[in-house]
Amino acid sequence: MKIVIKGLDDIVKNIKDSEDKIIAAQNSAINKTAAKAKTLASKEIRAQVNLKAGYVGKHLTIKKSTFNTLTASIWATKRGVLMTRYPHRKIKKGVKVNIKKGGGYRLIGGGFIMTNLSNSGASGIAVRENGKIKMLYSPSVSQVFNTVRDDITPETDKYLQLQFEREIKRRLKL
Repeated sequence: MKIVIKGLDDIVKNIKDSEDKIIAAQNSAINKTAAKAKTLASKEIRAQVNLKAGYVGKHLTIKKSTFNTLTASIWATKRGVLMTRYPHRKIKKGVKVNIKKGGGYRLIGGGFIMTNLSNSGASGIAVRENGKIKMLYSPSVSQVFNTVRDDITPETDKYLQLQFEREIKRRLKL
């Protein structure tokens, strides 16, 4: 006696297609969540310090998910920020800088503004110490990002779940 099951190849093919669609849905949901997390991180960073959105966004980088890794990551550059990136004013006693959002201007006694640093066209605030010129920096985007990372995690977790559900429905036509 011989038993033949017809259509088994179609069932296996449908299962394989579904697996690929689930992986694609995961990948897409992770990448969309990473982009959302970058936006949220930028907003939280700018809520703490007086940096412009373009500057913060330029210093936050996303490594996107792939079909093989299914992970994404966000990191920020670690170099210090020139104080001239913040609102500042030159006065007789030095330079006043407003670093923290909602905070007042802090006086940097004896400070002065140097222009065209290393022929880059950038300017910075400097002071003289022991006859030498010292450039002043504020916390890097990375330092502020490390303080806000945990604040955005609950929202990104919810967003990832929502995006995954949407992608599954769209790809499996549920």
